[in-house]
Amino acid sequence: MSDMRLADEVTMRAVCSYLHETFPEKRVVPRVTRGVQEFRIDDIYGMPLHTLALSSAFFDAHAAATIPAVLRQFETAEALRRAGRAVVEVSDSGLTVRQPGVGRPEPAPKRA
Repeated sequence: MSDMRLADEVTMRAVCSYLHETFPEKRVVPRVTRGVQEFRIDDIYGMPLHTLALSSAFFDAHAAATIPAVLRQFETAEALRRAGRAVVEVSDSGLTVRQPGVGRPEPAPKRA
């Protein structure tokens, strides 16, 4: 596990606070993987349940105080519950789900 951070402590606390609020009694483990800030949500025994991934571009686009509202707007907690062990990635355009250990998904083609 890495101690590297893509966001400052205030921003990290904003994300962790949202996750603790929506997943009470679960442990939130922040880490950086492939240049993406991930927040793994574990059960009380340390077994991974869900993973949320946020890019540095997401952190650059949102002030710490607005991040919980953005995550609520995207219904991130519901997406994490539906995704199970898959990784839920959040960007300004919404949510993407990918299987753990798989590279970043290609963006969906734009329709004319």
